[in-house]
Amino acid sequence: FNTLNIKNYLFFSKYFMLFYIELTLIIVILLTAHFTMAQVFGNDEPIQLENLQPESEWQIIEQALLENNFKVASFKSIEGQLMSDWITWTSMMIKNRARLNFTKEGATITLRIADRSYNTKNTWSEAIGNLSKKKYQEYVETVANRINEINNNPALKLEAIKASKLIPAFNAVFAVDELVFKLMKTSKDENQHLTLEYTVHNKAQKEVKVDIPLIGFKKTVNSKVTGARGNVIWSRPAEMGRNAVIHPDETLSLTFENPDKWELNTLPQFDIRVICNGSGTNGMRTMSIYSIPIPYVYQEGD
Repeated sequence: FNTLNIKNYLFFSKYFMLFYIELTLIIVILLTAHFTMAQVFGNDEPIQLENLQPESEWQIIEQALLENNFKVASFKSIEGQLMSDWITWTSMMIKNRARLNFTKEGATITLRIADRSYNTKNTWSEAIGNLSKKKYQEYVETVANRINEINNNPALKLEAIKASKLIPAFNAVFAVDELVFKLMKTSKDENQHLTLEYTVHNKAQKEVKVDIPLIGFKKTVNSKVTGARGNVIWSRPAEMGRNAVIHPDETLSLTFENPDKWELNTLPQFDIRVICNGSGTNGMRTMSIYSIPIPYVYQEGD
């Protein structure tokens, strides 16, 4: 090679070497970005929450979050998922944020830190690495410990159930126009068949014809499903069984039976559809009762 060829060779060799290095770096960055974007939960240690009961687990978690000044951003009862709103803090002049994620699998609910990110120039980027020990204790362990405290204290558990906004508390009495429905008793027989016993009082000055076209026993709180059907039994039924005529200031008994095996010690949601005085589907009212205890006997004030 002459001197010119050697210089050209060295120039192009250096050029292709730099190109190769830049291309490699780009590929590594893209792969890293893809990996970190797909990694929702990061590497912080998850906490397994055990011994929570289906009838109170989400209300207890909700209460523990609120007591620690965290809000609920989303709740999907069917999928068994709850996500807190953003938790924000500043570290070394850099803004950070994350969420608390609760996922139910079987009888266990797992608490994780999710969607960790940091702010640079008004843009949020996914954070890599773990929370500091102090922040992990403040945001994760404190909430988990409070959940266990509430769960192990019957009075605190009852308070959480009554205060819940995610799942409305149990109420034994509801009204449809001038009819007052009162749940007097719940029970299960030896075959685990569930029975709900109501009284229905007519406060109106005229008789009311009432029809119960549909009921739904639901094993989870969900407005999109009808639930298991069952039998409707009036103490004085009208012509179609599910109908009754209630005279002024009269009270009839109304029983709902679920023929399926019911293993839970609560009824998470029970829907009753009510039509009064032949108003048809346009006048139909759907009443939902939540967290019904089994067994139960009515006490004044429930």
